[in-house]
Amino acid sequence: MPACLYSRGVADLPFTFTSSAIASQLARVVDRDGKIPRALADLGAIAGRDVVLLRADGDIRASQLRAAGARVTQSADDGHELRPACADVVIRCWCEAGAVAVPVPASMRAAERLLRPGGRLLILADYGRDDVARLRPEGETPEIYRGLRARDAAFSGLGFKLHVIHGWWTFESLEQASVFLAEAFGQRGTAVASAMRRPRLSHKVVVYHRGPLPEVGPRERVDGAAAASGREVGAAAASGMGARR
Repeated sequence: MPACLYSRGVADLPFTFTSSAIASQLARVVDRDGKIPRALADLGAIAGRDVVLLRADGDIRASQLRAAGARVTQSADDGHELRPACADVVIRCWCEAGAVAVPVPASMRAAERLLRPGGRLLILADYGRDDVARLRPEGETPEIYRGLRARDAAFSGLGFKLHVIHGWWTFESLEQASVFLAEAFGQRGTAVASAMRRPRLSHKVVVYHRGPLPEVGPRERVDGAAAASGREVGAAAASGMGARR
């Protein structure tokens, strides 16, 4: 039996496991280059700011954000226990169950309740079209490919921009990868491992981000203009989706 539950991930990892040992092993191979925390720190401008990390389980992601200068508060769920307007930045990792979940209104409202005026909201999700997508349950991988444009349009329609990160799961050896993937993902992991020619798997993720940066400088003005453009494109996409319905 594979150790993976194939459910939504938590802030630290994109998959949820029944085995803490497997989860710890995955934590050591996912994003060893640190691309995800660097992107969150940059897009959220988190240094010196109050950050709420939603769906947190463990301290890996929170520690990374603290190392980047943020004051981090974690919530195991959607932050309902926290007071309103308590954060400059809210970060939600891995979205809902599945790889192409569109924005859930209740979750969006919960995150927005925590933001101060002018705050930033960041949502990290899998982006598919990578090696890791082949580890997902039968029938979900094609949905990744079909659903990406709709998900992007849904987030753009809510004023979000997107930033894609081309990351890796990096193992010490092909043998280590084979043993881990078989134990964590069963037959699907064994099949993926058998096709590997180097000890790493591609893993694309996306950060949907929205809200003004704290200082109005040249970079921030460019970001704001691009965000406005994204809202216009997203609104048009959303309108088109509505018309098709």
